[in-house]
Amino acid sequence: MNKCESMNDDNQTGIVLCGVCKNVAATLPVIRAAFEELAAKAGVPCWAVFYENNSDDGTDAELLKWAAEAPGQVKVQCDKFGKEEELNRCVARTYDNQPCRMERIAYARNKLLEMLEGGHASPLTPSSGELNPSSGELNPSSGGEDTGKCNEGGVWGAMLGTVGSLPRYVIMIDMDNPVPFPVNSVLRCIARDPDGFDALVCNGLNPMGQMYDTYAYRDAQFPFGPEIMREVFWSGHHQYYMQTAVHNRTLFHTRQMKQNPALLPYIPIASGFNGMCIFRWDAIMGAPHDPLLRYSAVPTAEMNAEYKSLNCIPPLSNSHTHLNGASVGMYLFPNDNDNDKYKDKDKGIFYFHNSGYNFPVVCEHVPFFAGMRARNYRRIYLCTDLVWNWL
Repeated sequence: MNKCESMNDDNQTGIVLCGVCKNVAATLPVIRAAFEELAAKAGVPCWAVFYENNSDDGTDAELLKWAAEAPGQVKVQCDKFGKEEELNRCVARTYDNQPCRMERIAYARNKLLEMLEGGHASPLTPSSGELNPSSGELNPSSGGEDTGKCNEGGVWGAMLGTVGSLPRYVIMIDMDNPVPFPVNSVLRCIARDPDGFDALVCNGLNPMGQMYDTYAYRDAQFPFGPEIMREVFWSGHHQYYMQTAVHNRTLFHTRQMKQNPALLPYIPIASGFNGMCIFRWDAIMGAPHDPLLRYSAVPTAEMNAEYKSLNCIPPLSNSHTHLNGASVGMYLFPNDNDNDKYKDKDKGIFYFHNSGYNFPVVCEHVPFFAGMRARNYRRIYLCTDLVWNWL
């Protein structure tokens, strides 16, 4: 298992910026400038790790060029694969047989986690994919073998000549925002409360000043997405209600902080992203014997257990499981003691096909944070002063 048993606060000081991308050649200069600012101001080793696939705008070439110019600091993996391979990986499809977007993103994020853990094309190994000088095309990734071992000591730190250093924080970003991520705010959050969180979700705002990413957001007031609420979740009324409620909550919390300076700008949430999240390394890598944490775009057993514990999803009548003879969802986690003698018993949670797909899909961040909590990493907050504006 790719876990370092020797990790501790004494040798964990570095910061890793990471992201998954496709066709972001236009915003890469902005990301690079912000990362270089981060590395200059952080006072600790900084690395950048990116996973890219199937770009057709030169993103792969630009990433590999950046990695070649900073071989000890920037590592990338670039892949090419066809639609059939994506369809084979996905359980959900659209009516016109397109692979599920969320499953594609979850796959990319899991490849990124493999890189961080020390697998193929991590900062511990060379970048994969290279430009063929004769054809100008990207050679396919050579693949790689995950040895299941963690490079201990200072292999991360040795990249920058700081032997003994290991990552302490992972900053995961969306890479399609033309606005630079807020370097000073990130460093302030880390310095202010270095060990008081497991994940800090940024307060990403759209041009209207409202929450940027409602799909990934869950809290006590809004615990469910379209996998339970169906298309009502996407209705203008619900989206407005949700954005307004979260906006008012952040304003109220800010006023409370003025009355109580000791109060941190943290609002507990169940899930979120808004374009950026600061994770503690240990929170996503886990303890040495923890199961590997992975993204999923379909409900997981850990997410289902949390939904059941809320005890507020009523059993669904059999008459509502089909429409004109077609299934509208499924019991993904039926009770084990199913028996014909108990036809009226609770069959578990019925998850709806949603968002244009023929399977109960979910935002990939929701099961990920449920997995963190299952491993007892529960300090997940919306950070009100970690603001990133989106255009």
